[in-house]
Amino acid sequence: MLLAYEYAPESRKALYACVPMIGAPLGMVLATFAMIVMGQLPDSAFVTWGWRVPFLASAALVLLGLWIRKIRSATVALRGETQISGRASFPVARPSMMTSVIVPVPTNPILEIFI
Repeated sequence: MLLAYEYAPESRKALYACVPMIGAPLGMVLATFAMIVMGQLPDSAFVTWGWRVPFLASAALVLLGLWIRKIRSATVALRGETQISGRASFPVARPSMMTSVIVPVPTNPILEIFI
């Protein structure tokens, strides 16, 4: 989502940022459609080769994703940060962030069940 947002034109940032969120529901619809189409095959054909077709199609989508990732190697913000300081910082590794993540262990046995 961050890549889509940062590379979007200024007037279309919201639209570009919401498009990646459509990926999971669209994947479910495409998987259902693929199984409906493959389900039309005779049982012997589906068992021997038909079940492989949706996986091969998904491999094509993985290759497309890798290609997009290759041409967009880093976000604009990350490239700007590395040009200024020479390296990227990792805010998760900062002590102030790590101490805020630590959660005290509850002493109540009922609460311990849910943790």
